Amino acid sequence: MNQEAVHTLPVSMIPLGEINGFPVRPGLYDINGATLLQNGVNFTVHTHYGTGCSLLLFHREEEEPYAVLPFPEEYKIGKVYSMIVFGLNIEDFEYAYSVDGPWNPARGLIFDKKKILLDPYAKAVTGMRLWGENRTKTYHARVVKNNFDWGDMPQSSREMSELVIYELHVRGFTRHSSSRVEHPGTFEGLEEKIPYLKQLGINAVELMPVFEFDETMNVREVDGRKLLD
Repeated sequence: MNQEAVHTLPVSMIPLGEINGFPVRPGLYDINGATLLQNGVNFTVHTHYGTGCSLLLFHREEEEPYAVLPFPEEYKIGKVYSMIVFGLNIEDFEYAYSVDGPWNPARGLIFDKKKILLDPYAKAVTGMRLWGENRTKTYHARVVKNNFDWGDMPQSSREMSELVIYELHVRGFTRHSSSRVEHPGTFEGLEEKIPYLKQLGINAVELMPVFEFDETMNVREVDGRKLLD
């Protein structure tokens, strides 16, 4: 595990402009999400029908952005906006986006530039502080350093037709005391259960989901009806 992995920039990659006091330049369009560089962060976001996009920067655990950086149109290629913002300390901020565009619910287009949107490529999400809290506030993303280096780790040689797959939720699988694990509700707890799964004849596990999720009941943006599983 390389805890300090960052993408290397060519020497020529220097700021070419400034937006609201932040030095910027066009980004690396083939790297999705927010990626740490040596002296800044690369932000890349896709929008199929969006007509404008802004990067929102927040102090940690605050709801109002301290900076709004609209992506210049020249920083857009096709449907992709990308921008490098220099001089950011990833320990100091959270981020999100706002996207402008058409409003046509019949076509599934419900753009609202006042809405704060979570990065679909976010590697860390904040905002879920209390279990079961029905939030009206928004979720933000954080930039992380750690990239897992697979290196020469062995991969399974089993054919798909040979798999006996057990689908489970990481927290729910061992959270109850009946699981009798040392670390209930965690990846460590799941690891403790591997011998048990093997005894059942299981040779593959599918994690659904692999991360924390919003457990509260929500409604559809278009008509206000409750979401159904």
